[in-house]
Amino acid sequence: MSQSSELEPIDDYQQQLQTSMWQAVTEQLPTPSAEATALLQQQNITATEPGTILTDFQTLLDFVGESSLAVSLRIYSPIGRASIPPNAISPC
Repeated sequence: MSQSSELEPIDDYQQQLQTSMWQAVTEQLPTPSAEATALLQQQNITATEPGTILTDFQTLLDFVGESSLAVSLRIYSPIGRASIPPNAISPC
């Protein structure tokens, strides 16, 4: 049995645990008031308003996309669920 197939049940368990934790948290959040909902619906959002957050986030995404910044200890293959251990890849 390969190492990646041994890790799949652990990965599945971690994903299920994370999902159930997020569901529990969101169920505890209060429902937004009608006033808050109306205010958000009236908010004009552009690349520069109400602030530069969209531009800043796009800059971050562009940087991560270009430099392949590691966000996990494991690098996942775009094909299937195969994973590649970090020590198997040499740095550029």
